[in-house]
Amino acid sequence: MFQKLLKKIKKATKRRGRGYGSARGGHTVGYGQKGQKSRGRGKVAPYQEGGNIPMSRRIPKFRGRGFTGKNNTISINIAWIVDRISTPNVTIDKAFLRKLGYKIPETKNVRLYGTAEFKVPVKVSGITITKGVKQAVEKANSGK
Repeated sequence: MFQKLLKKIKKATKRRGRGYGSARGGHTVGYGQKGQKSRGRGKVAPYQEGGNIPMSRRIPKFRGRGFTGKNNTISINIAWIVDRISTPNVTIDKAFLRKLGYKIPETKNVRLYGTAEFKVPVKVSGITITKGVKQAVEKANSGK
């Protein structure tokens, strides 16, 4: 079985500049005439763009805007919570979710989504909820 697997083939690099008799010998050996890429290691730093304004200067900086990052919210599906609530009139907040085992940092906001049905009346405080969750909470609290 192992014999049938493809073997990794690594080609040897051509040794340039070792005389006219070698594979790539003689004068400029495929590196062109003059310039940074023809000399020594021939590396050009990635931020040098040959006369263009570098990308680091083209992109706007987030100066003075209080940039906190895009992902500042933890989204939780209520289907995960519905099965774990058995006592009526429980208040769903960050502390309650931590008690259920969710790791929520103080700096993050919480958002509930989903359309599962609560079996007992519940309250939600300090958490953003979607339209479907709002309907589910209202339906559970009305007793229907």
